[in-house]
Amino acid sequence: MANLGNYPSTPAFSGVNFKIETTTQQTTSLSQKRYRNSIGTTFFTATAQYPPMTKAEFRPVMAFIAQCQGPLNEFDIVLPDISENQGDTAGSTAEVNGTHSATESTIAVDGLAFSTTVLKAGDLIRFTNHTKVYMVTADVTSSGTGTANINITPSLIEGLSNNEAVTINNVPFRMTLANDGQEISVGTTEFYQYEIDLIEVL
Repeated sequence: MANLGNYPSTPAFSGVNFKIETTTQQTTSLSQKRYRNSIGTTFFTATAQYPPMTKAEFRPVMAFIAQCQGPLNEFDIVLPDISENQGDTAGSTAEVNGTHSATESTIAVDGLAFSTTVLKAGDLIRFTNHTKVYMVTADVTSSGTGTANINITPSLIEGLSNNEAVTINNVPFRMTLANDGQEISVGTTEFYQYEIDLIEVL
């Protein structure tokens, strides 16, 4: 398996169906009491649709898809709107402040613009040392010295070192194709129609 780099940014997607996936084991007793337990971690999947494309527009995408070899090879992809955060990230070069262990869900950062709402609940972030994308669960306002705590879900799947960079806008997902087969439609007007199913790499 290989990392193919960045997924083609053009032509742009016309829409994205985004899913938050969490596996939960449930057992129901005879008295109808339910017992629930989370298995693994939360991950993200998406189905992205293209508008009708000309041959010249689509063929570079088709070549990249062929290189993926189904789910074998991975790539980074920025999803429209989903990857774009709501806060004021201008002037911020976020870095991890201190060390953090796997399973922690509150991450101290510094290097932020002063006294600004940098991130809002529902925004996404990614750390340099691993490819998992995390969702911010509460608004993040930096202090007068550019520090803040970021609450995330799921909890960290890997530990963090001091001064690791944090991507806080246009966050790329590390993904693969979800299926072995890729279906491409060509109409009588010679416009191509295609949608892509994606699953996050952990």
